[in-house]
Amino acid sequence: MIKSKMLEQLLRYMLVGGAATIVDLSFFGMLIYFFSFNYIIAAILGACLGVYINFLLCDAFVFKRGNISFRDALTRHYIASSGGIIINLMLFRFWERSIISGQPILGRLFAAALTFVLNFFVFRRFSFLNKAN
Repeated sequence: MIKSKMLEQLLRYMLVGGAATIVDLSFFGMLIYFFSFNYIIAAILGACLGVYINFLLCDAFVFKRGNISFRDALTRHYIASSGGIIINLMLFRFWERSIISGQPILGRLFAAALTFVLNFFVFRRFSFLNKAN
């Protein structure tokens, strides 16, 4: 059974992750539809912005940072996110080329949903580096 504190963090992370995903996908969509960016470049830029928003919201509402500095926690968050971003981009590229061709935002959304749980546990233990989490 999941501890109640972890369940509470997971529920908060769902809200935070949802908000960061909305920012990521909105920026991604703006870049490809209004500025004709290559969708891979737009996905990377959107993900970078989404990770930053995710960190700010996680720091404020989900995890305790403990004695790690803001800068160190942010750096660790980006390092931890790089694996999720790579997995997300690989899934996105696969889906965009096969299953949901022509629907890039839907492809990014599906990929983000699959990396959600992985990111939660990595951020919880690595980015914020606090045994209280």
